[in-house]
Amino acid sequence: HPLNTPSQQLFSTATERSLPLVCVFFHLTTGFKRRAVMPHFRGGPLLGGLGGLLPCILLGYALLKGVSAGTDCDAVDWARHITTYPPLWYRFNDPAQPMTPIQYIREIKPDCRHCVWSLGYPLAIPNLMAISPQQSQCDALSTDGFSLCYLDCTKWDGDFDILDKDRDSDLNETEFVSFYVDSSVAPPQNYKLFTGGGLTENPALSRLDPRVAFTSIDLNKNGIVSRDEWRVFRHYWSPALVSRAGPGKVPEDGRPLADGPLGGFFIDRYFMQIWFKNMVNIMLEYYIAHSDEGFRMIDVREPVSMEKLNILRDMDLDGSERISNEETYFRLFADKNSDGSLSPEEYYDSLYKTECRPLVADQVVEADCPAGSGNTDDINAKRNFDLHDLDLNGKVSFLERKFVAADVNFDRQIDEDEWRVGDFPEIYGPFEGHCTKMEKAGGVTQCELDPERYNYYMSFHYCASQGSLAYNKPISAFPWSDQCELLVQVEESDPLVVVEKDPTDDEKTALEADGYLCYEPNDATESRMCYNGYAIQVFHSIATRLQWSYRPVLMSGEIDVVEHLTRPDVTTRGADNAVFKLALFTSYQTPWSPPDKIWCSGALWREDGLVVVKRLKDTETSIELAIVSMIIDPSFVNFVVFCYFVVLVTGHIFWFIESGENPLFDKSFTKGVMDGLWFSMVTVTTVGYGDIVPVTGIGKCLTILWMFFGILCFGVFSGSVSDQINTSAAENAITGVSDLSSFSIGVLNRLAEPVVQGMNLGADFNFNQVICEDIAACEAKLVNERSISAMIVPHSDILTYFKETKHSEQPCDKKMMVVGGNFSTEATEKWTGATVKMCSYSQSVYAARYLAEAVSTTMADLLADGSADTLMAEHLTVDDDADECAPGTGYNLELIIATCVVVFFYFILVEFMRWYRKYSVDKKVRENLKSGVADPQSRPMLTEADLEKKYGLRWLAKVKLAKLKRAHEKMAKVREIGAHDHIMHMVKRLRNMYMQQAHEIRNINHDTSTARERVSRLMTFMSIIGTLLVVTLFSVTIAMMVVWARLVRLTYL
Repeated sequence: HPLNTPSQQLFSTATERSLPLVCVFFHLTTGFKRRAVMPHFRGGPLLGGLGGLLPCILLGYALLKGVSAGTDCDAVDWARHITTYPPLWYRFNDPAQPMTPIQYIREIKPDCRHCVWSLGYPLAIPNLMAISPQQSQCDALSTDGFSLCYLDCTKWDGDFDILDKDRDSDLNETEFVSFYVDSSVAPPQNYKLFTGGGLTENPALSRLDPRVAFTSIDLNKNGIVSRDEWRVFRHYWSPALVSRAGPGKVPEDGRPLADGPLGGFFIDRYFMQIWFKNMVNIMLEYYIAHSDEGFRMIDVREPVSMEKLNILRDMDLDGSERISNEETYFRLFADKNSDGSLSPEEYYDSLYKTECRPLVADQVVEADCPAGSGNTDDINAKRNFDLHDLDLNGKVSFLERKFVAADVNFDRQIDEDEWRVGDFPEIYGPFEGHCTKMEKAGGVTQCELDPERYNYYMSFHYCASQGSLAYNKPISAFPWSDQCELLVQVEESDPLVVVEKDPTDDEKTALEADGYLCYEPNDATESRMCYNGYAIQVFHSIATRLQWSYRPVLMSGEIDVVEHLTRPDVTTRGADNAVFKLALFTSYQTPWSPPDKIWCSGALWREDGLVVVKRLKDTETSIELAIVSMIIDPSFVNFVVFCYFVVLVTGHIFWFIESGENPLFDKSFTKGVMDGLWFSMVTVTTVGYGDIVPVTGIGKCLTILWMFFGILCFGVFSGSVSDQINTSAAENAITGVSDLSSFSIGVLNRLAEPVVQGMNLGADFNFNQVICEDIAACEAKLVNERSISAMIVPHSDILTYFKETKHSEQPCDKKMMVVGGNFSTEATEKWTGATVKMCSYSQSVYAARYLAEAVSTTMADLLADGSADTLMAEHLTVDDDADECAPGTGYNLELIIATCVVVFFYFILVEFMRWYRKYSVDKKVRENLKSGVADPQSRPMLTEADLEKKYGLRWLAKVKLAKLKRAHEKMAKVREIGAHDHIMHMVKRLRNMYMQQAHEIRNINHDTSTARERVSRLMTFMSIIGTLLVVTLFSVTIAMMVVWARLVRLTYL
C-alpha cells in the first residue's frame, strides 16, 4: 500500500525534530497559520456551552502528523510502550538521546502514530495517551469476539479479521455495517447508536447511519475498506467506544441524527466533553496504580480556556463544529508537514485515490481520471491530484478534498442531499446561496454546485474563517481575512466621492491632513490616488469597525454593473488568494437585469432616497406676476375674445330694442350702436354706470339675463386671477411629496416607465407627471419655462448636480432648493433599493450577501451612535444663505421706485404744460391789448369764449359747447317723457329709502336688546363667580390661620 512508502525524504532530520515544538509555539503566541483552511470557532458561546470542559480532546491532536506513512505497528514492540511512561519512550531507542513523546512517535515509531491520542495540552509539549480502561486486565476481559481494549491498536487487526467474513483482507459494505447493525457482533455502543437506544432500529430515533460511515471511511472511494483505512477509522472511533457516547448535536432541520450531516458519524462538543472526562479518569487511574513505574499523576489535568480554544480550532477544519473521519485523517495522517494542504507528494503518499479505474462499473463518469489512458496514475501524471485541485493552485486543501468526498455519485456536482450529508456548515451560507439551477434530463430543474462555483464557496470560507481566527471573532461578527483582497470600485461624484489623482508627496501630506485617504500604486491602480467624501468616509468607518482591509479603485464614469461587478478571481490564484470586487454606488442606477446577480447593502446615508426640488421660495407671492401670467395664458385670451364678441352682439341687440322708445339710445346707427355697446359693457361687468338704462319691458328682461351672464363671466375672470395667485402661493407652500397633488411635476425618465416597469410616481402621489431626460432638462422646465412646479430626483444625484453647477457656491443666485425629507416607493425598493450603497456579484457567490449584510449591520451601528451624522455634517452640509440675500421687507422696491419716478415726472410734465399754456395765453392777451386801438372806448369787449377761441383754446370751447348741447337735448327728452313719470320715479326711490331705513332701525333695536341681555347675563355670572372667590379666599384664610396657630402652639410647647 502507498502508506508503506517512506517519506523521510521530505524533511531533514533536524527539521523533523524541531517542527512540532516550533509549530505549537507559534500557534500559541503569534497565531501561526497551520493550514490553508482554518475553521470557524465561536469562542464565547461555545466555551460557555461546554462549561469549562470543552474540547480538549480528541482523537489525536496535530502533534501526530507523522512523516512516515505506514500503520503496521509491531504488536510485541508496542505492548511495552503501553506500560511505559511516555516521556521515557526515548530510552527504547537511545537512552543518551532524550526526546519528547511527540518526537519519538514521529521519528522512531511513525508506523504507530495511530496508536496514541494527544491530550492537546500543554500546548508546548502535549501529553499522550496510549492506554485502555483497565489496561492491565484488558486481555482477560476480552472474549472470543471483539477486544475490549478499545484503545489498544494491536487488537484492531483481530477485530478486522472477525468482520472479514470472506477473508479477502478487505471489508465490503455488508461486512463493515455489521460492526453497527449486528447485535451479536457490534459493540454495545455502536448498536445503541444505530437503533436509537432500543433493541431494534427506529429510524426516527437512530443516531448513526453505518452506510454513510462506510462511505466516509472508504477514503479512496474503491468500495471497500482496507486495513489501513480500518486503523484510521478505529483511531477516530475508539474514543466513542470507550466513552460509550456519541454525537449530541441534532440537525437544524429537525431530522434524526442518522439522516443529518455525515449520517451521525461525527464527533461534536457534547461527545468531546464526555470523552475528555473519561480520558482524564483513565489516565489518573492508571498513573496512580503504576506510580512506582515512573508514571506521574501531576501530568494529568484539565485544560485551560486557551488550550480548549486552540484544540477545537485545530480539529474542526471546516467550521461545522462536527469533526468527521475525513478531517481527522487529513489533519493527522495526510498533511504531514502541517501546512493545511496536500502537496502532490503528500497526496500520493496517502490513502486517497491513486489509481485510474472506473468509479462506476461499465460507465465513464466525470470523476474518473481526467487525462491519460489506462489505469496509470502517479506523482508525475497527477491525474487524481488534479481532480482534487479545484482551484488549480498546485495543492489540495481540506475543502477541496471535502468536495470529492461529498460527491457520492461521482458526477462532479454537489446536489442538495450531498450538501446536507456532506456537512457543509450553514454559517457559511445556505446551499441556495452557492448553487446554480441547472436543467436535467426530462426538463427537471435542479440546483447544483459545480467545481467552479465551489471555488467561490472555498474562497469565502477561507476569508471568513481566517478572519475569525485572526481577530478572534465569530462568523456572526463578519470577520474577513486581510489576506483576501477587497477591491472597492468607486465613481467620482462630489460631495459623496472626491478624488485627487496622482498628488505629489507634499500634496499628499496636505490632503491626508484634510482627512483624505491616500493609496500608493499597485496592480489595481497605476498611480497614487487620494479619496474623500461622505461615501468614502462612511465605508472606511464601516471597514475599520469590521477590521476589513480594502482598496478603492476609481472607475472612469459610472460603474457598469455587467462589466465591473464580476465573479471573484479564484482560478489559478487559489481559494486562499481570491480577489473580491465590490462597488460603492453613489448615483441612481437604472435597474439592471437580472437583478438576482447583484446583492446590495442597505442605504449608507440616512437621507438616501428620492427628494422634491422646487424653485427657491419667494418672499411673498407676486400678485402682479400672477395676473400677467393669467393674462398671457392662451385659455384666458380665448375667453376674453369670446366675451368681447358677445358684448358686441348684445350691444347691437340692446340698441335695436331700445332705440325706438328710449331717447337715451341715439337713433343713428353709428352713435346708437356705441351707446348699446357701452351699456352692454358696463352692465356685464356689473359696474352699472347709470347714464343709460333700458325702458322697454323686453330690454329690462334681457338686461336681467345679461347681468347674470356678467356675474358668471367676470366671476370666472376673478376666479382665474385668484387661482393663479393661489397656484403661486401653493407652489411656495410645497414642503414635501405629500403637497404635490394636482401639480405638474418633473420626473426623470430613469424613474418612470418603460425604464422601470410598474413605476409611476404621478399615480402614486396624484400629480401630473412630466418626463425629463436629465436633471438639467428638469431645471429648464422648472426655472426658465416654469411649466412644472417641482421635480422629483434622487437625493445623491441632485447633490452632485449642485456641486457640478456650483449651485451651492452662489447662495444669492440659487434658483432651486430641496424641500421635505427623503422618500421611496415600492417600485424603487423593488428594483434599485438605496442609491448610496455597496453591491457585489452574488449569483453562486454567497460572499456578496455576507459582505452586504456586514455593511448594513455596521451602518446601523454608525447611525445609532451618531458617527454617520457627524460625517454627514462634515461632508454633506450645504450652507443655504439665500435668506440672507433676500430683502428685509416684502415690498417690491424696484417696482415701487419705478412707479414713483414715472408718476413724479408725469406730474412735473403736466404742471409744466399747464403753466406754459397759461403763460402763452396771458402773453398773447397782453400783446393783443397793446396792439389794440388807441381809444379804449372804441375797443370791442371780448367774452371768455371769444378769448379762448382767439387765443388757442378753441378745442376746449368746442368740448364745453358739445357737453352743453347734449345736456339740453337730454333735458328735452326727459320733458318729453313727462313730469308724472319723473315724480313717480322719485316717489318710488323715497319709499325704498324709507323701507331700508326702517329695516336698519329694526336691526339696530334687535342688536341693542340682544347686547343688553348678554351684558346682564355676564354681570350675573361675574357676580356669582366673585362671590364664590371671596367666600373661598375667606375660608382658606381662616383655615390657614387655624393651622398656623396650632403650629405656633406646638412649637411653643
